[in-house]
Amino acid sequence: SGNFGTAVFSQVPLSNVRFGIGHESLDKEGRVITAEVGDDAFIWSYVPCSRWDDEEHRSIMRKEYDSRFFEYYGEVQTVTTGNVFSFGDHNIAPTNGDCSSWMVKESVKPWPSCKPVERSAHARLKEKYGLTDVYEHMHEDLKANRTNGDANKKHFTWHTKLNVARGTQDGCMRLDMMLAPEKAM
Repeated sequence: SGNFGTAVFSQVPLSNVRFGIGHESLDKEGRVITAEVGDDAFIWSYVPCSRWDDEEHRSIMRKEYDSRFFEYYGEVQTVTTGNVFSFGDHNIAPTNGDCSSWMVKESVKPWPSCKPVERSAHARLKEKYGLTDVYEHMHEDLKANRTNGDANKKHFTWHTKLNVARGTQDGCMRLDMMLAPEKAM
């Protein structure tokens, strides 16, 4: 049940296509597809979003997913002779600069996808495996503002229904990621 799932459309042949991250309960929602093109591996994912309450089922699932994905990325890297790339809706705003200033300044507690534990897991993945946020790398204006909330709405990939109706950028985040090994940049 739910509205989860991942699909991949490719103009080049994919090989060694596999589904999931090797965790029975997390794999039921069809959130991850891994495939190879030549010597490189690509992981497409739709990461579970936590909830306001850290004890709620989806928040617990998110923590479990982050831990398992960290291990899974390492497993894929071990068996891949080339680079391993990770794309998709990672449901993480890595810094306050990936959120609208309203979310940073007006919220009494961190929004789902902005929680310290989630940001820490994302940073750990990038650091351990030498990954670069490709989108951030390509946008100088985004790199310059990593703490106060981004004033340029072009970078946001998620918008609350409220701000769409009002035509504002309140409640916006950049949640979609393209992570590439630094050596591939």
